[in-house]
Amino acid sequence: MTSMRNKLASGWSRAKQMTGEKFGKAEKTEFDESFHELSGHVDVMKAQTEKLIKATNVYLQPNPNRRLEASVYARLKRAPKAHVNELENLGNAFLESAEAYEGEDFGKVLARTGEVEISIGARFTDMSNSLNHRFIGPLKKFVAEDIKQAVMERKALNSTRVDLDVAKTKLKKTSVEQQQAAEATLMEKQGLFDQKYESVKDTLESTKHRHMEHSGVVLAMLKAQHDYFQQCTTELQSLITELEGDLSVQEAVDTTTHDAKPLHEEMQNESAAKSFQVRALVNRNASNASEVTLTADEYVNVYPDDTSVPDGWVMVERDGLKGRVPRECLDIGYH
Repeated sequence: MTSMRNKLASGWSRAKQMTGEKFGKAEKTEFDESFHELSGHVDVMKAQTEKLIKATNVYLQPNPNRRLEASVYARLKRAPKAHVNELENLGNAFLESAEAYEGEDFGKVLARTGEVEISIGARFTDMSNSLNHRFIGPLKKFVAEDIKQAVMERKALNSTRVDLDVAKTKLKKTSVEQQQAAEATLMEKQGLFDQKYESVKDTLESTKHRHMEHSGVVLAMLKAQHDYFQQCTTELQSLITELEGDLSVQEAVDTTTHDAKPLHEEMQNESAAKSFQVRALVNRNASNASEVTLTADEYVNVYPDDTSVPDGWVMVERDGLKGRVPRECLDIGYH
């Protein structure tokens, strides 16, 4: 019963202290700049590590429903369902199409392509398993254990800090008769805080210097990718050699003319090229590089069909320079 009362009293004192701090009515022990720097660094590590984990998961499984399913199975500590990946789906589509051309060379091309795509899909699964084990796994463990421990230690330190400030406040308000007891309590709380403070700084410092370890798991990821792409290149090159040699397949030539402009571009340019001369009604200085300066009663070339200018403006040419001006500054009339 006494223990429960002490806990309730301690909780009430902490709540009162934190409320006073919030409104600037209570003294607060501040951590030094190096502690804040360490603490902030750990927060950055947590955010960036979780970002890397998420990005890698999306790379390995673009389908959000599949990722959600895998997450649920992981929480249940059960093996996820096996699914055919996109490369294997592509391979199966080629194999099904090959059946429609059975006995023809084109059917053989489709069949061999399907087999290789399925093989590459299997290699992608192997790479995914490797990345999960050698890259994502260590990063998740770091967040779940090291970062979590650092955050919990930091939270415990803040509780110890609040207890110290409560003791400081009580000492200021205590009577002469209770002065000695209050000072003893303050010394006890100060000792606990100092001890906890150094312990948490060590934890944060240790967590901060995990970069080299993380560099190692990044290297493991790169090697897994390198092996995958190298295997894919070998298989695809072998298939290309087979198709070009045994089946005499020739690469299709791109017959599109890249120099030809789309019809809508040609029409737009032709329309924009139509111009006529009109008189400027007022003097007006250009306010930026996209405008031109006008002098009253001079004549300029106007491009009324140029659609690159906003409403109420027209494109003009003056002394070889093109730019826009307000339509109301010109005597355009009914052109």
